Amino acid sequence: MKTLILSIAFIGAILLSGCKKSNPAPEPFFIFNFESMSLEIGDFKKIDSTSFTTSYKGSEIHFESTDQSILYTKDEGSGYQMLWAKTKGTVFIKAMKGTTELGRFQLTVSYVPIETMSFRESSDRIITEMQESSLQVVIAPLNATNMKLAWTVSDPSVVIKSADEGSAVVIGDHPGSAIVTATSADGLKVSCKFTVAALPPYPKSGVDAVVKSFNENILPTLNTESLLLLSKLGDKSGIQEMRVNTYDWGGQLKIIFAVQSATGFYRFPIPTFPIKSFGFNLYTKNTYTPFNEESLSVKVSFSGDNFDATVGTRVQQFSYNQVPEFTKFVSESLQADIDAVKAKYPTYF
Repeated sequence: MKTLILSIAFIGAILLSGCKKSNPAPEPFFIFNFESMSLEIGDFKKIDSTSFTTSYKGSEIHFESTDQSILYTKDEGSGYQMLWAKTKGTVFIKAMKGTTELGRFQLTVSYVPIETMSFRESSDRIITEMQESSLQVVIAPLNATNMKLAWTVSDPSVVIKSADEGSAVVIGDHPGSAIVTATSADGLKVSCKFTVAALPPYPKSGVDAVVKSFNENILPTLNTESLLLLSKLGDKSGIQEMRVNTYDWGGQLKIIFAVQSATGFYRFPIPTFPIKSFGFNLYTKNTYTPFNEESLSVKVSFSGDNFDATVGTRVQQFSYNQVPEFTKFVSESLQADIDAVKAKYPTYF
């Protein structure tokens, strides 16, 4: 009996062992780590290994947009895909292995339109030829998707010198009037009227004669004496400047010549454009030395009938047939200022 029981147990074990099956390989899987996403027009999003969980190799998967006109997909290599929002709408982004879809998520491209636009400054303006003026547009809401503006001018008397998303710089070209308009991508517009006034008569021959005398009779002395002062005082100063500035009739700085050591400059070019003023300045500054804020300066300002010369605190007016008198006044005044500086610091001279 015992033998029979053992035999039956042995046969049962054999039968049971014949029924066992090996464990099957796990099914491959892919899961996006989010169900939806939103972007604004012009935005982009990178889809990479942090965007999904999968047992597939990254090289086996690519991504597709159900509408490339709304959202464009581009394979950037290195295992990631770039999504670019182009126009308003909703699409699905599909993960694909060959032609098999592994998963998808919904992506909405939104658009926040500009609701209002206005100029920060007053609307209508009067400027002169060659004068520049800036315009700043205030846009609401501040999170508008597209703040780029197109700038136009109704008449060539005004020229747009530069423009960016919310501002522009215009310049008067010749007498006349023009409407400057900023237009948003949504079609909103804001306009400003500019009236360009003519410059006073420009006595070019007279101005050229003044500049020529400055170059030949004044600048050489200025250069020599200024370099002497810089070498004696400027080397002991923290800040030093030596320059000629030129301004047009719009008040814009046009030309600068400047040095900080003994190189010097030797000639101020006769301008080819109408200038309102030019000036020379030598300036030293160091609050820890006795020679703080010592300077030499000459400024010449032109008008239609005459011009003014300023040397330090002295001011005198001349007509354009008084260039020799101008030269004498500036030369003598400058020499007096130079002598005063030297007398103030006899140890250095």
